[in-house]
Amino acid sequence: MFTARVNSASPAAADNLVFIKGEGKDSAGNLTAYGQLNFKIADPTDSSEDGQFTIQLVEAGAYNLCLTLASTGVLAVDLGGSGGAAQVDLFDDYDDALVLRQGIQQNNRELLADMGVLERKDTGSGYMMNIQPMVRLLAGGIYQSRQLIDETKDELVRRIEGLESKLMLLEAR
Repeated sequence: MFTARVNSASPAAADNLVFIKGEGKDSAGNLTAYGQLNFKIADPTDSSEDGQFTIQLVEAGAYNLCLTLASTGVLAVDLGGSGGAAQVDLFDDYDDALVLRQGIQQNNRELLADMGVLERKDTGSGYMMNIQPMVRLLAGGIYQSRQLIDETKDELVRRIEGLESKLMLLEAR
């Protein structure tokens, strides 16, 4: 078991209590950091004594905050990731809401993996969930639903106006 304590008379918000850094040699043989796990004080001034866990990974030579887990159970992931193999251009490739619903209802993990929501693993349970594509799919479903509602409304207004004009013609006779 490993325990680390920080004794501070006045800890500040976001203070790292413990951090574990992953280092290794780069292509030139220099020691470089590749990632860091942080255990932090969320905000000691609010009397909640809440903690926070973060993962930072090095991207292009600088630390990138990838994940935050609050003591309240709120999980936040960096949604800025793009362009990787698992990042499917969801709005163009799928009727997002319908295909996602089908994949979830039928527990069709292969379909969800093809969509980029799940990633196939070589070991263990077989799949990992990719949060960013799932969020994009959900947002796409909301966007598509809103677009469908607007298009349906416009079509109904056009039809009602057509019926009103026909009724006016009939009444005028």
